Amino acid sequence: MRHKESFAEIHWEKPAIGMKEKTLIANGSKIRLIEFSKEFHEKDWCTSSHLGYIISGTLHIEFESGIETVTSGEALHISPGEKHKTSLVVSDTVELILFEKLD
Repeated sequence: MRHKESFAEIHWEKPAIGMKEKTLIANGSKIRLIEFSKEFHEKDWCTSSHLGYIISGTLHIEFESGIETVTSGEALHISPGEKHKTSLVVSDTVELILFEKLD
């Protein structure tokens, strides 16, 4: 049984303009390595919960209550049902990792 995976061996998927991701699913959870570029624009509100860590770069996340900036070295946590969307990628690219439970 393998207890580790190499993200270098997982292929990049491109679900949206300005976004690419690698996903590992195991034990009822998933880990996503995501890279945003300045071309990324999230049009619709997301209500999923997120727990993650910003590896590099800076971005703005828009909430109904205002905009928060997250940058490299910071963790983010967004509760389920809380409306949010990435409103601006400040640096050329942002790389982050998200840890999510599968429904």
